[in-house]
Amino acid sequence: MHRDREDAPGGGVVVAALANLLIGVLAIVPAFCLHWLVVEYPLVDCVSGLGCDKEAEDHVAGAMAGAAVGGVVVLGALLVVDVAMPLQEGWPLCRWLGAAVLVPVPATLALTAGWL
Repeated sequence: MHRDREDAPGGGVVVAALANLLIGVLAIVPAFCLHWLVVEYPLVDCVSGLGCDKEAEDHVAGAMAGAAVGGVVVLGALLVVDVAMPLQEGWPLCRWLGAAVLVPVPATLALTAGWL
């Protein structure tokens, strides 16, 4: 019996959801860096010296680099997993793109649990 490529086990909803959740685990790194930049980075002008957190300034470059590089890696993984693979294998693209909404779930759970 010949199976159609759209019915292939690799193109299922569960596989798409798990793949996007794993990308979401990878997305925790840039999410942590962005969270740190928004919450911890001092927004006060340090010219006067009042309210200036000198320790936080040392970590800004690392947090920005982590957010930028991590964001590019996550976007690349999304393009490969949710667009290129389904197109190459003949799987329904809408199933994989629909599962992409699960990517922020691990970072949101980590933030809610207080890990970020």
